[in-house]
Amino acid sequence: MFTREDFEKVGIDTSKVRNGKGICPKCGSDRKNKRDPSLYINFNDGVYKCFNHPCEFKGSVAYKKQEYQK
Repeated sequence: MFTREDFEKVGIDTSKVRNGKGICPKCGSDRKNKRDPSLYINFNDGVYKCFNHPCEFKGSVAYKKQEYQK
């Protein structure tokens, strides 16, 4: 299980995450409906992905966490 701090290190504001969905830090401010959650976050696996069409924001904090520990 990954913590909220792990996701905040990659720029994801976890204070507004509800039911595994949140606002994408890359494209959230460019969208018409700025409150529409397009970012899927899985705290168990440590993965995140934006489902807004032109946005390519996705990744895993598990990989980033290994880099931080080195």
